[in-house]
Amino acid sequence: MFRAGGFTTQPNWNCVEDDFVLGACAHRPFGFISRSPTGVWTAFNSNAHPVGEFDTLSDAQSALWATHQPTHTIRCIETQRSWLSLCRRGGRRDSEGVVS
Repeated sequence: MFRAGGFTTQPNWNCVEDDFVLGACAHRPFGFISRSPTGVWTAFNSNAHPVGEFDTLSDAQSALWATHQPTHTIRCIETQRSWLSLCRRGGRRDSEGVVS
């Protein structure tokens, strides 16, 4: 996600339970993966719409990450850059989003 030297384009996978994994980028969830009692992994996008069913967790992660890619630059990288720029200037945003 974020590191002191810059930005990374890799997702962060948080194992919430043995059968539930949350995918996040720039501190924002972009989807989740759950495993059924039969062992099938199902990936869901950020709107909880199914992306597909997979035999392995890594296949589900790859598919979910691929669905996030078209919006990654705008939603994640630009958000991180904006946030970092604001922090470096020492500014704060009020409830209206105005930097002070």
